[in-house]
Amino acid sequence: MLSNTEIYLIGLGFFLATLGAFLYFRKVSNSNKMLLKAKQANLKDFSYKSEAFAKQDLVILYLFSIDGNFFDMSQLNDFLINYGFQKNDDFFSIYDNDIEKFRVANALKPGTLNEDSQTQALLLATDLAAQENATDSVEDLLRFATKFCEKIYANICDSDRQPLSTESIKDLKMRASRYLLNDEESS
Repeated sequence: MLSNTEIYLIGLGFFLATLGAFLYFRKVSNSNKMLLKAKQANLKDFSYKSEAFAKQDLVILYLFSIDGNFFDMSQLNDFLINYGFQKNDDFFSIYDNDIEKFRVANALKPGTLNEDSQTQALLLATDLAAQENATDSVEDLLRFATKFCEKIYANICDSDRQPLSTESIKDLKMRASRYLLNDEESS
C-alpha cells in the first residue's frame, strides 16, 4: 500500500510533466514553427493591395438613435424589408440590376443585424466605384437615410460620426458625379 507521501509525489510528478508539456507546446506554437498538415491557402485574392480593393471608393453614413435606446429589431427588420432590402449574411442590402447599391449593417461589433442584435447605431455603406450610376446611388442612400430617420427617430452622421451637414452632402454628391464624368469621358 502506498503512503500519503508517495501519492503526493506521484501527483506532483504528473502535474510537473503536464506543465512541462504545456509550456513546450505553447513555446512551439508561439514561435509559429508548429508543423501542421494543412493545405496552404492562396491569399492572393484577399490581399488588401489587390486591384479589387484599390478600386474601392466607400461612402459611409451612420444612423444613431436620438434617445440612445436600442433600435427595435422587429420594427427595423420590417422597415428594411418593406423598403426593398434583402437580408444577406446578417446585414441588409438593396440591389439594382444585381449590383449592390448600398447596405445596412450594425455599426457596433460584430457588425451583424439579426433578431437578437442590440444596437443604437447603424452603418450605411456604398462603393461608388462598383456602381453603374454613382450619383443615383448616393441620392438613394441619402433618401433612404432621411426616410429612416423620420420613421425610426435617428440622426444621420458622416463617416467621422459628425452630424451630416449640407456641405458634407454636397461633397458626397461631387464625389459621385466624378464617376459619372469619368464614364462619359471613357465612352
